[in-house]
Amino acid sequence: MSELAVGFVRGAHGTQGWVKVGSYSGELDHLVGLTELKLRCGETEHDLAVEGVRPAHREILMKLAGIDSRDDAQRLHGCELWVDRSAAAPCGEDEFYVADLVGCALYGEGENVIAHVVGVWDSGVCDMLEVETLDGKTYNVPFREPFVGEVDVRKRHVELKAPWVLA
Repeated sequence: MSELAVGFVRGAHGTQGWVKVGSYSGELDHLVGLTELKLRCGETEHDLAVEGVRPAHREILMKLAGIDSRDDAQRLHGCELWVDRSAAAPCGEDEFYVADLVGCALYGEGENVIAHVVGVWDSGVCDMLEVETLDGKTYNVPFREPFVGEVDVRKRHVELKAPWVLA
């Protein structure tokens, strides 16, 4: 996947169209250097230039082109900031983006492929893997212990420790 969601609009800041931006990774440095991004709000998306960025406590304040009032900024609440992977925070050793799980094979005992990850979504408690079994059925698997074990996105491999969730 060449684009990644790196953050989201938390709300408006001030009266000049600035928005408060939260980072999905918890890292802020990569957001400070952005000059352009794709803003996705539901089914709509807009390519926007970044006119200004200021660090603020645990978030970033950002001025986007064409967003010039508090009302404009408030309408963006909840929208996601998408950038090219090269502009996202770099992953450390044994780290990966959740988006990298899509397309991975789900393995059971004996290294048998039993499903493929077709999506990932946030349940509010944990990320959920949406998986499709080899016979075309779809299930949701909590992406945490004790359901999922070893993950190797380079090998496109996710270990399923609780195969009963696919029953």
